Amino acid sequence: MLLMMAVGLWAIIILWIQGYPSSSILWSSKPVLVMLGAALLAFTWLSIVSVLLRPSGQWLLLVGILIVVMMDVGGFFVGKFFGRHKLAPVV
Repeated sequence: MLLMMAVGLWAIIILWIQGYPSSSILWSSKPVLVMLGAALLAFTWLSIVSVLLRPSGQWLLLVGILIVVMMDVGGFFVGKFFGRHKLAPVV
């Protein structure tokens, strides 16, 4: 149930980002940002713990981190060498 709440929070955050700059009035205040940050850190911690409690969870976590790092670095270099236009120039 907690993981479903985390997915819901991420969905709300993505919608807020897509609505930028008109939606920035909803989340630009410091208390809202602090609450969002605390909730995201708590849900991230719970997700990592739930993965680590699985059989061979350490390897799953390592593979997941490596996939994210490789995709991020690969996306950076592909965008740097082959990209012509920014995908989100305002964000």
